[in-house]
Amino acid sequence: MRTDVLLIVACLAVAIPISAATTKNQTPAGWRSEVPRDVDNSNLWNQLVPELMKRHMYYEALAAASDMINFFDDLQSKKLAYKTIIQLIDLGYPFSTRAYFVPGDIDPSPDGKFGQSYFFYKGLINLNAGMPKWANYYFDKIDKDTSAKYIFFQAMQSYAKGHLKAAKKYLNKTLGLIKDSDNFDLAKKAARTLARIDYEQKKYKQSSEIYETFLLKTNPINPEDWLEGAWSLYRLKKYNEALGLLYNLESRSSGHQIRLEKYILRALIYRKMCSDEATRELINTFNREYGSTIQGIKLGQPLARFSVLNQIEDSDQIKYAQNLKSIRKLRDEYHSVAELPPSLRPITRYVYITTLHMLLHTEGLYKTQALEAAARRLVILGESLKFLQFDVVRSKYNPNSVFQDKSTSNPALLEANKNNFIIRWPQWGDYWQDERLSYQGTLVDKCD
Repeated sequence: MRTDVLLIVACLAVAIPISAATTKNQTPAGWRSEVPRDVDNSNLWNQLVPELMKRHMYYEALAAASDMINFFDDLQSKKLAYKTIIQLIDLGYPFSTRAYFVPGDIDPSPDGKFGQSYFFYKGLINLNAGMPKWANYYFDKIDKDTSAKYIFFQAMQSYAKGHLKAAKKYLNKTLGLIKDSDNFDLAKKAARTLARIDYEQKKYKQSSEIYETFLLKTNPINPEDWLEGAWSLYRLKKYNEALGLLYNLESRSSGHQIRLEKYILRALIYRKMCSDEATRELINTFNREYGSTIQGIKLGQPLARFSVLNQIEDSDQIKYAQNLKSIRKLRDEYHSVAELPPSLRPITRYVYITTLHMLLHTEGLYKTQALEAAARRLVILGESLKFLQFDVVRSKYNPNSVFQDKSTSNPALLEANKNNFIIRWPQWGDYWQDERLSYQGTLVDKCD
């Protein structure tokens, strides 16, 4: 959320000039910063952070923990701040937190869970900074044979080098070490990486089973798993089942982000099944949702005018996504401030106002590039879809194909399958908005 300590000090603290005329016992001439008045009581901060965590005000808690690291030197405050950040990581905070560990100068016992995690993250930031000796110094404090985080880190290193066999070995070991719910998010990351490796190795059945038996049964679900699971089903030629997973991306549980990749996969499925009618509906739906935005982009209108561009997911624009999500979450959490004890409300309001001010200020650093990338992706996809129907018709009239009649199945049929309810619904553009149900398409293959 906040990575520039100097910016935090400049924006949030009160800078006081020190006289150039100093004695040998005085601080040299320069600038020093002080914690603003009325929020300089570390005891209140130590009470505030656990209250925020208890009330699931996680983004506010992260901001408060960051302030504690910058404001206070006492061990109790720093230890609580880092414990909170590690707890948020374990709960699934979706963005990088490495910068928070840069100023870390505490030395907890390596025997406990907190110490193991703290030294792991200290080692990681030193390794990323190109200081392997310091990285090894911290990593040597970890029990490398039993630390699930360290073994997962080894898996990711092997994966990045293309050593897939070694990566799978480390991932399976990671999953075997996770015994409690505190590391549930790490278990999901390990399982997801294992599924991706199986996909890359063209082991589509094994990949699909990981999504079906574990990742798509978790709560909350990562919407990306619906998309990745659908790709595995597509490779298995289970096209209607793949469409069913994609339908979930239209439900409220998929969040605020727009995943344009779902249109690409649906288009590929319709082409495989020679379904020109479904393709037409897909194009019409896309044009209804984004046609005016694409037209405005082509006419050179300011990109900031199109709010939909802020919702388009792009892994290359993670800083901007982090900024937007943090702003939205902080505003949502602020409604719960009145539930806190009266003595803690002033600090909570201070954290909210200063953090939000900084996020809104830094938003402009990433906005232009992010909007341009989103606009480019949207326009390219729109142009690609224009030619999709011609490709589908060409596939349909392949002389080696035998055509079948359009499906005459019941418009809505609820049935039980292996103790799970499945919704069969011919959805070619309009979706039944619902949560956590198993959908299945009803398209008939007209190619053979």
